[in-house]
Amino acid sequence: MRVQHALGATGLAAAVVLTCGACDRGTPEMSRADGAAQIRPPLRPLVDIGGEGGPEELSGVTGAVSLSDGRIVIGNGATNEIRFFSADGNYLATTGRRGGGPGEFYSLLWVGVAPGDTILAYDIRSQRLSWFAPDGRYVRGTQVDTHLWSGSIIGQFADGSLVAVSNSFPLPRLRPEGLGIDTVALMRFSPDGSRSASVASLPAWEQYWAGRGAAMVGFGFPVYRKLQVVVCDSSVVAGYPDSARVWRIGADGQRLGALTLPLSQRAIPAAERAQMTRERIARAPPDFRARIEAAINAGNVLPANRPLFSGLGSDGTGALWVGLSADEHASSSEWVRLTPNGDVIDTVRLAPRARFASTAGDRVIVVSRDEDDVQHVIVYRVPPLPARAGARSASAATGAAPNPGCGRGFFSALDRG
Repeated sequence: MRVQHALGATGLAAAVVLTCGACDRGTPEMSRADGAAQIRPPLRPLVDIGGEGGPEELSGVTGAVSLSDGRIVIGNGATNEIRFFSADGNYLATTGRRGGGPGEFYSLLWVGVAPGDTILAYDIRSQRLSWFAPDGRYVRGTQVDTHLWSGSIIGQFADGSLVAVSNSFPLPRLRPEGLGIDTVALMRFSPDGSRSASVASLPAWEQYWAGRGAAMVGFGFPVYRKLQVVVCDSSVVAGYPDSARVWRIGADGQRLGALTLPLSQRAIPAAERAQMTRERIARAPPDFRARIEAAINAGNVLPANRPLFSGLGSDGTGALWVGLSADEHASSSEWVRLTPNGDVIDTVRLAPRARFASTAGDRVIVVSRDEDDVQHVIVYRVPPLPARAGARSASAATGAAPNPGCGRGFFSALDRG
């Protein structure tokens, strides 16, 4: 992939502005700088796996990747299983189950694919990385201490080294009440998991904390901010949704450059804020509901503005995909595609509440939730770049550092909800 050129040694890229007049309610408004940019009709899925009943029923999807023969491998976190589907979406087989034995998981949190179609799976509770053959046979496992109970592998560089995150949470007695953003450490592990090095320290996610000491409770809203990370072949692209700037960071921790996204802030209407508040209180655990309701009623809890974006992705054409923050009840999710030098290509509509899982060649795999809150794994063919956009991408590469690639990227919002 060529997403990295404008985020590389060329430094900061100029911001581009786009109008999104046909976006769903809640989409950030953007002003158009390129009259040729278009808003495409919803893409038609090549494969749609999901539903109710049987192995196609998915819950807590922790990863979805494509093998070289087109088969689709899905990590189903709710059942701690790895499920195999044919290239056209038919169920084939399942490996893994809940447990602590070889090939079993207590808390399956990440699934990826390495060269040779080797399947990787990480259990956050046992801190064990497992290798599976392309046919699902268990091969081996090793401990990977990602530090603290919340750390997890989120991807793998082309040289086989692993990319992990480790969240640093202050003790309750040290936390101030109110809105707070924790910190996440981005780390790199050797392929066998035995050695680690720090890559970067980044903001994690925003939550509101109420109470004191052991009685303190943290909670978020549908609009709370979550760090977005794309793991490429030898770098990561990371961004926090409150900032229009995303960074490319090398495997050695060097900041390689930044891209300013063409987004502007948009307020949350009062009626929608009130509805979010009611829904948040209703779904709170009974033991915490009273404290959460009291904190919300005290004011200054729900953010006034939407996050600038909801997700990041990339594809085999070299485009960077930026998910627009929208009403969670919208009929589709909208993604602006940018050339490597930051020019707007078009706006692509995917299934509702879609997040990128992986990319392979001319296809991307996303995880979405339908109107009944049922998870789906969907495969799309990437629209080709317009000729003019392709020319701009090529010109952006002139004189830039060698392209490290993102063709086998993994995507993580560091929150699978």
